[in-house]
Amino acid sequence: MTAAVAGVCVFDLDGTLYKYKCKHDEEGGSCKQHLQAMITQCRTMGMGVGINTARFRIPSRIKRHLLTLGLDVDALPRGAVQLRAYTPKKKARAMARIAATYGVRPESMLLYDNSGRNVRRVVEAGYKGVDVSRSGFVQPHLMFAH
Repeated sequence: MTAAVAGVCVFDLDGTLYKYKCKHDEEGGSCKQHLQAMITQCRTMGMGVGINTARFRIPSRIKRHLLTLGLDVDALPRGAVQLRAYTPKKKARAMARIAATYGVRPESMLLYDNSGRNVRRVVEAGYKGVDVSRSGFVQPHLMFAH
């Protein structure tokens, strides 16, 4: 059984955690530092982490890149990494699987993705979402402020 979490930060890979263009970051520092800080902030908030990607597998070079961001994909709970989510509908279905893995409600999950279509679909399904290609990485605490 997965330890209780307050919610889940879910990340797409390509164009999001991998090969993300940090044009929206205003605080200075490197893009890598910014991504590390986002993952750290999610964990500091007591949130789990998930991956929701169109990839059919995660190659070792991307796993090594994620490790430099402080994210060990192989250490995530079974079901927290969802592959083959290559349509908006499949992205939403993958979010449901990640929610079930962690035992959380949709409104406590946040998807970071570089596709507006994917973000719109998961938001329609009751999840929170950020289109990083438009607004950059919005701080997770801002997405859950009431």
